[in-house]
Amino acid sequence: MKFFVSCTDRPNSTSLRQKLRPMHLEYMIAAKDDLIIGGPVRTDDMSTTLGSMFVIEKNSRNEVDEFLKNEPYYKNGLFESVIIRAIDIMVPERMPGFLSQELARERKLTTAE
Repeated sequence: MKFFVSCTDRPNSTSLRQKLRPMHLEYMIAAKDDLIIGGPVRTDDMSTTLGSMFVIEKNSRNEVDEFLKNEPYYKNGLFESVIIRAIDIMVPERMPGFLSQELARERKLTTAE
């Protein structure tokens, strides 16, 4: 299963983020085979980091919770909030033509009503 994880930093926590960044990067490098995408969330002008986001593949929500429990930003209290949601990745396509097949299936369902 794939999970979207969105983390918002606590206010005024830039120095904590900077201090923990090397440990965070080491942790993410060690988990790179499970990570699909991720990175810092920033203001529109890219001047300030607001948090982090990533998509991770795990067998269950419990495994995501276990992953976070040892993640340096998380375990050292950088985040004000964390949202975790199971997701189904549609883009990029799993296989060529997948979205067209989904569209055809949906059209059949809506015309059958």
